[in-house]
Amino acid sequence: DEIQPLCVYRAKVERYVDTFDKELISDPAGRRSQYYTRFVNGLPEDCAEFVNLSIPAKCQDINKALEACLRFQSAKKRNTTTKSAFGLCL
Repeated sequence: DEIQPLCVYRAKVERYVDTFDKELISDPAGRRSQYYTRFVNGLPEDCAEFVNLSIPAKCQDINKALEACLRFQSAKKRNTTTKSAFGLCL
């Protein structure tokens, strides 16, 4: 929803995977894969697309996805601020 901080969202995803996917408790690689997949699938479409384009398929990790999201939000905020500033000048 872009209101909840991404760190909080990430923690919730990890907690839900740990809580509801009990079969992954003994499979750390499977758990990490689910963290990443569910994190990205819950993102807004534009952000998820950016993450998918930014991270190679062999390097999919929730921490890298979080970094990519933060970069995307920062760029999006900069673009909005720049457009607003130009709008005031016109």
